[in-house]
Amino acid sequence: MKFRPEDGLRVTVRGSITVYEARGDYQIFVESFEPVGLGALQLAFEQLKKRLEAEGLFSQERKKALPVLPRCIGLITSPRGAAVRDVVRILRRRFPMCS
Repeated sequence: MKFRPEDGLRVTVRGSITVYEARGDYQIFVESFEPVGLGALQLAFEQLKKRLEAEGLFSQERKKALPVLPRCIGLITSPRGAAVRDVVRILRRRFPMCS
């Protein structure tokens, strides 16, 4: 499941219903269910965010200040692509001491 069901959560359920005739009980065999309104991924993200916040992982004292200049730059592209040449050219122009 992409999200954890909670009390009071409205969902759309797909499946099949059977009736136990001796007692008149209904039973549903769920094939899939999605939250109404938010998508399953959005709800899973919100639940994860709430859990991590409860652990204190978003508190201000855990955050580090960003450096003025980075020590390294990562670029994910093909080794001979135009993006590599563009980044190198711009870095040489703006920061000649780094080349």
